[in-house]
Amino acid sequence: MVRRFLIFYYERIRMFDRNVKLLLSGTFLFGIAFSFFMLFFNLYLRELGVEVLGMTETDSYRFVGNANSIAQLAVGLLALPAGYIAVRFRQKWIFIIAQIGQSIFFALAICLESEGAVYLTLAVAGICTAFARVIAGPFIMRNSTPKERTYIFSIHFILMLASGVIGNIGAGALREALLGLDLNSLEAYRATLVVGFGLGFLGVVPYFFIRSFKPTAEDTKQLSFGNITKWNWSFFGKALLPSAMLSIGSGLIVQFLNLYFRDVFDSSDKSISFYMAAQQITMVLGLLLAPALAEKFGKVNTIVLSQLLSIPFMAILAFTGQIEIAFVAFIMRAALMNMSMPVSHTMLMELCRKSEQGILSAFFILQWTTSWAIAAQIFGTLLGEDKNYFRVFAIAIILYFVSTILYYVFFKDSEKDIGDEEVVEDVLKPKEAV
Repeated sequence: MVRRFLIFYYERIRMFDRNVKLLLSGTFLFGIAFSFFMLFFNLYLRELGVEVLGMTETDSYRFVGNANSIAQLAVGLLALPAGYIAVRFRQKWIFIIAQIGQSIFFALAICLESEGAVYLTLAVAGICTAFARVIAGPFIMRNSTPKERTYIFSIHFILMLASGVIGNIGAGALREALLGLDLNSLEAYRATLVVGFGLGFLGVVPYFFIRSFKPTAEDTKQLSFGNITKWNWSFFGKALLPSAMLSIGSGLIVQFLNLYFRDVFDSSDKSISFYMAAQQITMVLGLLLAPALAEKFGKVNTIVLSQLLSIPFMAILAFTGQIEIAFVAFIMRAALMNMSMPVSHTMLMELCRKSEQGILSAFFILQWTTSWAIAAQIFGTLLGEDKNYFRVFAIAIILYFVSTILYYVFFKDSEKDIGDEEVVEDVLKPKEAV
């Protein structure tokens, strides 16, 4: 059984285009750097606010929320303009410039000790991130066929998670070592984060080997504002509404789980890094299963059931006072909820008009990052001075449930509408390479 599953996966991976493999390589390398950021940035900002900027503990939480909000808003608000610009240039150079820009400005955000400077550098880093994200989906669609496409999106997510395992373990070990060299806590956070984004420059290397294609008239049509009134707004609404509710819910908890473990269980940085690494491993297992489950049971059924099954584990996180139970619920919630992400993304891109795939990709980034920005702003208010995470999880659970039901209502009969011929023809069409 396992052998057949591995052979099946291997056959799909062999179909991946060279450009896709290079994109995935860069994703993995940059993922290591970004995991340093996800693990320690909130903890670093809270300590910076209290120790250097003289904030109260309550104000330091608002500082963390504002910083996350600004970074997400910059990505979201620039998604459509970035997409409009990106499709008019060679994608290879967009990836390279955006990757370098992210690494430089995230590192600057870590080094500067002014609240305004942190916000400004995070905003510029978010702009760079917008360019990288908005073209990833159309890039994969152009360099793949429907047969292996779900697997590409799954492997893309898996490599981000696998790199996260390495990054989380490495970041935790590095900070422990730096503390042993008599650096204080804030200095150890800063040095660890800077090293992480130094590693981010390695992610640029594979992009230099991507075969670059001159943008065609067809490419520029994928994100053009000239026919905005003819866009498929009905489909966009159905695709984006459930996703927006889901992303606000996830934004309330996912980007602050390191604070949850610190505040509720007084977990050490080393323990938090272990929890995050374990979460990444279980998410990888879920993502490996997702494409096969989607082929057997259908994409919609796989998405809806996996999301519904994750909700009880969120409830456990809200109620439990035992770290062992919280840890199990933490990794199970992550595995079940995230296994549906590439399946959902693939199906919605396939249902979308080919000429509007770039628009949909930009809208997804806009709504996801804006939703996380909203969640970051209201997190501190929901948490309150008593640090009551139950309120936060309760709101997130309601949003997750309603989102899943809406998704089923909107798309329960939609898989029969997916047609492959037009997409396959476009992918196999000869292109001018450099």
